[in-house]
Amino acid sequence: MIIFTNVGRLDNEELTFRRRALRDAVICVGWIKISSVVVLAVLLFLGAVEQRVPVLQLAIWMCVVIGGYNALLGTIGFAYYIRTGYLTMHFLLAVMFAVLAVSIFAVLCNDILIIQSYKQILCPSVPTLPTET
Repeated sequence: MIIFTNVGRLDNEELTFRRRALRDAVICVGWIKISSVVVLAVLLFLGAVEQRVPVLQLAIWMCVVIGGYNALLGTIGFAYYIRTGYLTMHFLLAVMFAVLAVSIFAVLCNDILIIQSYKQILCPSVPTLPTET
């Protein structure tokens, strides 16, 4: 696993391989984040403008998935830099990833509350009939 890597001297070939692997991983994470945010924005826009409750429900679940994904990335980044870091910058990166894991999830949970409130306003409440005693 990448968290438990050996941090000793690397030859040029292994160093080049690791740089390419990290570059590819960053590109992959970037595309996943960009595409998920674009899809979420389209869902929220269409759900709000056309007042479609199922679309808003799908957007809520997508917010939960994106928040969990970002929290997982933050936790992995935190563990990686704590494990392999030996400079002050590595410690600061670990702290940044830990804060990212908490803050992004909290922001998305706030978005979920706003979307859920709007969804409840859209759904007509079922009137209760008075009972005779």
